[in-house]
Amino acid sequence: MSPASVRTRSIWRWQLILAAATVSVTATMAVLDPARLTEPAFPGGSIAVVLLTAVTLLVPWQRVPPGGALLLPLAGIVAIGVPSFGGQTRASLLWVFPIAWIATYYPMPALGAAPGLIGVFLTVDAFVGDMQPALVQRAVIVLLCLGFMGVTISVRHPRCSSSWRTPESA
Repeated sequence: MSPASVRTRSIWRWQLILAAATVSVTATMAVLDPARLTEPAFPGGSIAVVLLTAVTLLVPWQRVPPGGALLLPLAGIVAIGVPSFGGQTRASLLWVFPIAWIATYYPMPALGAAPGLIGVFLTVDAFVGDMQPALVQRAVIVLLCLGFMGVTISVRHPRCSSSWRTPESA
């Protein structure tokens, strides 16, 4: 099996996991809180994840530079961030998937950039919400949890050691 096919399958797998989780949350929301689907942000974020997944399956990843695949989990962070405003849907919990993906295959600078991007969404959300204590607390807890989770995965995952050639760098 060529390294490109291993890399491609790895990229597909991570993106399909995010898409499956997002579609599951959207279906649950349709049953439990259908009014939420009339707000443009929630279905917009879900549609963005599905479109990213379609693009992921069409891109010839063997022709994309190694760092190019990093754009997918970063775009996933943005797609999740849009319906996460206000914290009402708990969609921000989906950020665990792009963080785990980045922590598994990329070095610490990339892992630092991901919570930084999430921090932008949480900061804007807190300011738009007039710095309500619940929104500020949510920002701190989400960033701490995702940050520690990412570092733990990165340190403990064998693919992150310098002796292992990752599918992303193939």
